[in-house]
Amino acid sequence: MEDVRVLVLEGVGINCEQETAHAFRLAGADVNQVHIYDLLDRRSEKLEDYQILAIPGGFSYGDEIAAGKILGDELKGKIGDELHEFFSNGKLGVGICNGAQALVKMGFVPEADENYSAQAATITMNDSGKFVDRWVDMIFDYQSPCVFTRDIESLRLPIRHGEGSYVFGADIYEQVRKNHQIVATYNDMDVGPYAHFDPKPVNDTAAICNKKGTILAIMPHPEGYMFAGQNAQWWRKEKEILRRKGEPINAKAPGPGLKVFINGVNYAKEHLV
Repeated sequence: MEDVRVLVLEGVGINCEQETAHAFRLAGADVNQVHIYDLLDRRSEKLEDYQILAIPGGFSYGDEIAAGKILGDELKGKIGDELHEFFSNGKLGVGICNGAQALVKMGFVPEADENYSAQAATITMNDSGKFVDRWVDMIFDYQSPCVFTRDIESLRLPIRHGEGSYVFGADIYEQVRKNHQIVATYNDMDVGPYAHFDPKPVNDTAAICNKKGTILAIMPHPEGYMFAGQNAQWWRKEKEILRRKGEPINAKAPGPGLKVFINGVNYAKEHLV
């Protein structure tokens, strides 16, 4: 069986490409980091040669106008037909943080219609009006069709964003909820003494997908917890538990966030290669 090929975008202010690419490599994929201009100008890479498109987090184009807006306009304006064909053929897409903002603003999630012709939602300023960098707890919808989050019940992941509030168009929210496209919601924010300086209500949207579940837009960073030792707050406790059990202590053991990437690669191996 051929390897699953993943295209990870880089450039123009995207700054989580290395971590995202490494997570997909750990999941068993053949990963290529491609500068957005090489993709847009078709210089050396063609989207059709891949099974998964990953748009990492960062601050593309300095988040001018709105986070992910210019990146989304560049992608859809120049290779919109290729993206439409890519996703219509059932290939996978994942946007993390800034990548999620771009996917939503391109209309690929939660999609107003099967042609991805209109933007059905947006991701806008946090209620606090502040940039937030901390860990959050999420609960996942077990009925969601999302292929990236299968068998994931909950996750604790880092968030790093100033615009993370999902807003849906008229009547769209009820459709999305009914279709189980709200993949994950925030849970109790009791993650530290300063957690509540920017409270998010329980059940506020953290991730959404398209109707087929093949495109995921997630604001928290799963690549930020691909190793057990990345969560400094909880690793000390986990390390002590392992020590008392007499089990090996390995900060580079797989972290919970890696499951998102493993799920995507395994699905692609089964259905797309």
